[in-house]
Amino acid sequence: MRPLFLVPALALLACNSQGITRFPPANSLYFPTGLTYAPSESAPDKGVVYVASANFDRRFDYGTISAIDLSKVPGLPDFGTVAEGQGAVDLTDLALTPDQQVLIQSFAGEMAGFRVGDRLRLFNPSRGEGNYVHMVEARGAALTCTFPGSSEHDCSTGSPSTTALEKVGTGKPRAPEPNGVGISDDGQVWVTHLSGADSPVGSLKDIEAYATFFDGKDPGITADSFISLGGTGGSNSVAVGHRWAFITGRFISPKGLLVRMVDRLRTQPVLTPGLENVYQVREARGVALSSDQSRLYIAGRSPDTLLVIDVASPESDSPLLTVVRGVPLPAGANELALIERPADPARGLPARGNLVVVTSSIDSVVSVYDEDLGQFVAQLSDVGTQPYAVSVQRVGVGARIFVSTFGDGRVAVLDMPDVNAPQQTRTVARLGLQQVCLVNPADVACPQAGTSSP
Repeated sequence: MRPLFLVPALALLACNSQGITRFPPANSLYFPTGLTYAPSESAPDKGVVYVASANFDRRFDYGTISAIDLSKVPGLPDFGTVAEGQGAVDLTDLALTPDQQVLIQSFAGEMAGFRVGDRLRLFNPSRGEGNYVHMVEARGAALTCTFPGSSEHDCSTGSPSTTALEKVGTGKPRAPEPNGVGISDDGQVWVTHLSGADSPVGSLKDIEAYATFFDGKDPGITADSFISLGGTGGSNSVAVGHRWAFITGRFISPKGLLVRMVDRLRTQPVLTPGLENVYQVREARGVALSSDQSRLYIAGRSPDTLLVIDVASPESDSPLLTVVRGVPLPAGANELALIERPADPARGLPARGNLVVVTSSIDSVVSVYDEDLGQFVAQLSDVGTQPYAVSVQRVGVGARIFVSTFGDGRVAVLDMPDVNAPQQTRTVARLGLQQVCLVNPADVACPQAGTSSP
């Protein structure tokens, strides 16, 4: 069966060199990257997973953001109902309708959102044409593009651009290849960038890296939205605290900066805590900050390591960062998410250390780190190929974890029945059609070939 295509009425708006618009599939994901979970009022035990498809090989003319309404996915197991050893189910029908997808540029990165009135406002940077930070309004599973210049379901041209100032004066400030995004509690959006800005444009001279920030309630990128990070390489991800934004360094070898701290009050310069003098990695990827701001967690590569960092005086003029532990990770460390464990008076349980869920794309493993034990207590290799982004739904005493799998175009669903027994985490489902089936429907792994998915 040929896949349906999204929003046929847009066919005249964008064409490839052959004059034929290649719309992405309407009920599948394609090289998914950014992912975030949000609860749903209509189905509080299920919720919605928002997924950005990066269209990494440019097979189509657009990427997408899709809203998967978990209450509508046929066959998705209820939380806690899959017995140990039962195995995960492959669910190819995402039950997507036209109002649950919007078009974006290719090469999407991370995704984050925050509440604005009765809706969730999503932000997703894209390294495609325009270097946009796509802004999407979500009311449950219904998605619309509302930034000026967008059409209702096409966000691919009307979004804030991090390089719109490229042809003004020296071409700075600008921030090519936006990748990571983080949002503060009060709705300030921060965006990272894999490349610095050269001057003149195209000269590869006078390279300077920038962080970009703007008010998520009134989005727009101007010359005042940029903060110089110096000429020490690009950035990957950002965790935003009450005062400081913690930005990880990408491509920092041989001697770069593992993390840079930017003062949101603009009263202090960018601080470089010098963690790379204590523990060196070739580059830093995902980052997370605990809710009390006392712990920072970074996924580093070469060597692949989870770094646990103590943060003292996190709202002062000069917070002190100290590496507490470096724990080896499977190859290809990417993104991470926290599961915090406050006291549970109902069960007579005291507060416990955080759990950290980390994806590793080269080894295709998802790891769960227990801070109380100082080690990994679960490592799952059945999630799919190249796990990337991760988001968490808290369910009673447990947690359901969602992971985008970049290599096979799906979302893995992992259940942790009890956060006080994280070693019981198991993969219960994989959502979506394997993307090889979009490219080669005759592949033996595809339902179209007359065989069942493994």
